[in-house]
Amino acid sequence: MKKFLLFIASASLLLQSLLPYSATLSFAQEVTPTPTQTEESAQTAEPSDIQTSTATDPMATEVPAENPIETSVEAPTPEPSPTVEPTPTQSEPQPTPVISETLISSPSAETPDLTPAPTAMPSATPLWNDLGGGAFETNQAVLVGEEYIYANNNKLRVKFTQLPGPAGKLSIKEIKLTPDQILQTGALSDTAYEITSTMADGTFTYDLTLPLPPEAQGKEVEVVAAESESELPSAPELNEQKEKTADTITIRGLNHFTVFVITTPNPDTTQRVLINEVAPTVVAEWIELFNNGTQPVNLAAGTGWVIRNSAGNSQSLSALGTIAPAGRAVFNAPAGWLLDVAPETVSILNELGSTIDTVTISLTAPGFALDHYPLAGESVGRKTDGIAEWAIFTSPTKGTANVLPPAGAGGLSEVGPIAPAGGFIAGFPIWYKDSNGLALDLMEAADGFGISDPTDPAVPFSEQIG
Repeated sequence: MKKFLLFIASASLLLQSLLPYSATLSFAQEVTPTPTQTEESAQTAEPSDIQTSTATDPMATEVPAENPIETSVEAPTPEPSPTVEPTPTQSEPQPTPVISETLISSPSAETPDLTPAPTAMPSATPLWNDLGGGAFETNQAVLVGEEYIYANNNKLRVKFTQLPGPAGKLSIKEIKLTPDQILQTGALSDTAYEITSTMADGTFTYDLTLPLPPEAQGKEVEVVAAESESELPSAPELNEQKEKTADTITIRGLNHFTVFVITTPNPDTTQRVLINEVAPTVVAEWIELFNNGTQPVNLAAGTGWVIRNSAGNSQSLSALGTIAPAGRAVFNAPAGWLLDVAPETVSILNELGSTIDTVTISLTAPGFALDHYPLAGESVGRKTDGIAEWAIFTSPTKGTANVLPPAGAGGLSEVGPIAPAGGFIAGFPIWYKDSNGLALDLMEAADGFGISDPTDPAVPFSEQIG
């Protein structure tokens, strides 16, 4: 019996000595699956589970209560505390990637909504029908606030501020001015614009922007308007508000369509300088100018006025200075600058390069009733200063008023070949001219005194002819 009790006591002691190791082993086995739980809990970011799974120290502290011998074994218990502070699992489940993915994906979802917006915008440029000859018409009726840009020049624009109902179409045409129209209107170029519509004048208002020609750069400009090309010579200036830029001029508040021309504020139609008299002989060539306007005209240096011949050679007029109203100035041309035979064309150009006056000396030119080109010592000029009729002056009036001798003031004067020694020969042609420029051929028998006596003494040769 004693042996049996001794065996039981020994077994109990042995069991108690082995119990701490078995408990430690069981705890270690329980901790082993915990990392798998931390991996799963990393997605939920719950640090409380992580701390319970890693804190093996409380288990170790219970062992000394049952068996103090194990306290020495569990001496390195402070090591888990730094493990809890960094909490490696806390740094792993950063929500930043999830948020960044959301931010990146959100604009991509909105991109398709923004793409069709530009395609929905209507075109600001209207469509034009090309009618030919520089004329264009809109395909549809015009709209308020729409800017209509001329197809041949994007600086010409029309913008309506008021329209009738229903509105009509708009037509724009570029037209070319003749030299006479340029002179009559004082146009800065040969281009004008005809703007029309199917709408009646006065039923609309619009702003018109016109391009300025190169000749207008740095100059004061105006705009004149006429109902048709035939009325351009008397076209008045527009009184509407104007705004000028470096290359355009805008007229606001127009209520009618018409032909528009860019001009100078004081066109040369009111301050004209005319070619008044010309002596084209090789002995002394000169051109007299006459101020047919009511204001002085400055031709001095820096103004750019020139005179041009048939060959296109230009000479400056700066030496002539200022010509007073109804005054004259004479340009002495270089020798050989003018032709000695018809036709000869002389032109005056102002500081803008516009032709102010052109004269063609010809036996068939309009306004000329000449039987011959001026000879040596003769000139050709306006019968009176500034008028359109021209005649031969046997006595030039250089620098003075053009006045022909009155009818009957003189007889015939010989201007043809010199009679040979011993008198004229029968049948020899002789040129004679009266003081009004009338010329005729005489075929007379000759005697020692020249022309034979008249058959009727009551009608002498000295009587005025013509």
